[in-house]
Amino acid sequence: MFARKIVSMAPASGQEAQGNVESAICEALQALARGEAPDTSALPAQVVTHLNALASEIRVRDARELENTVAFSMQASESMTAIARATGEVRAVDRDAQAMSAAVEQLDASIREINGFAARSIEALDNCVSEASGGLEAVRTARRETRSIGEAFATIDERVRALENAAQQITQIVDTIAAIAGQTNLLALNATIEAARAGEAGRGFAVVAGEVKNLSGQTARATEDIRARIDNLQSEVTAIRGAVEHATESVSAGVGAADQAEHSVEATAGEVSQSHGLVGEIARAIAEQSSATAELAQGVMRIASDARQARERTEAVVAAAAGSEAVIGSSLQELGKRAIPDYVLHCAKSDHLIWKKRLAGMLVGVAQLEESELSDHKACRLGKWYEAARADYSRYPAFVALEAPHARVHDAGKRAARAFNAGDLAAAELAFRELEEASGAVISALDDLIAQTSAAPGRGHAAMIA
Repeated sequence: MFARKIVSMAPASGQEAQGNVESAICEALQALARGEAPDTSALPAQVVTHLNALASEIRVRDARELENTVAFSMQASESMTAIARATGEVRAVDRDAQAMSAAVEQLDASIREINGFAARSIEALDNCVSEASGGLEAVRTARRETRSIGEAFATIDERVRALENAAQQITQIVDTIAAIAGQTNLLALNATIEAARAGEAGRGFAVVAGEVKNLSGQTARATEDIRARIDNLQSEVTAIRGAVEHATESVSAGVGAADQAEHSVEATAGEVSQSHGLVGEIARAIAEQSSATAELAQGVMRIASDARQARERTEAVVAAAAGSEAVIGSSLQELGKRAIPDYVLHCAKSDHLIWKKRLAGMLVGVAQLEESELSDHKACRLGKWYEAARADYSRYPAFVALEAPHARVHDAGKRAARAFNAGDLAAAELAFRELEEASGAVISALDDLIAQTSAAPGRGHAAMIA
């Protein structure tokens, strides 16, 4: 219909001539649709004017679509970089939660073992009291039992020390989890901000990032609760240890008294009775700590559950992002079929942030990347264009400024992949930070180059139609 409208503007010079004009117009429109310069030699000047206007509109539309697609790709890549880093932190929380769970199990086993020693000690003391009233033979029997009680108290003291060490280890793990929860909360906030910049397309990211933030808050609260319980446990363990030391001294005194003659039986019985009371206090304190340990175990289970949920949800976001990345790539590929000015420069911005996102995922274990996958800075899409465009673009300052940071991006990326695969995480992180700085310089140079070339005369579809 548009072709017929333009044909009606052409002068009528016979049916055959009109048919030729209409055919030429259709071919010109098809060429414009393909992004090619049409042949307008057989068209009237008025028709060429309208085709120029149409070509200009198509050029503006294609350029805007390319810019929007690249902008969305860049925002999505930045958001996913932040989410990938958050995923790494959540995984660390999950690992620490499992380690803390194992430590709590060990603590519970130690308490049960101490409780068993205390019960056996009370039983032995009961026998000592009974035997002490039976005479000299009873004193000898009590002496043997008292010595075994001393050995039991030595074992109890050893177990109490192990219990103190386990409580200190749990405190260190809780501190680590609290720090990671704070970092996870900050990263989730950054991911929410980046998702907000992405507009409608980032709403899904924002929801998941909010959930990650809530889970990190729950983790922080649970950690504070556990820290308070651990502090209470350490206080009680200190009291138990003091009671054990006191009881050990009493038992030692009982052994000395048992070595005396028959006239010392009453004194020995008194010492044994005192030890019996102290061991009873220890048993009661241990029974109270059994319930505290059970509450601690519940808190650890909550942390482990929250960490696992956060890990699963952030990994689901990363998986969903792979699908959106494919859609963006397909859109850019379709736009590449059209003669859009500076197409390679626009796509290069997206390419750099996609590789930055992949490297970030590699550093936290959600993606795999080999050094060989990172090409030389002259072999990537931007590098090939750069080498071919030297003659035409070297007059632009931004073109000259682009080469050095582009080379640094590839060099830092290779070093990051090499260090990570070699197990040197510190070197990999350092190289990644260098890549981030160089990538920012590349994006800035690309923006400047696009602005400089766009301001040059004779750019766009309008210049293609004679």
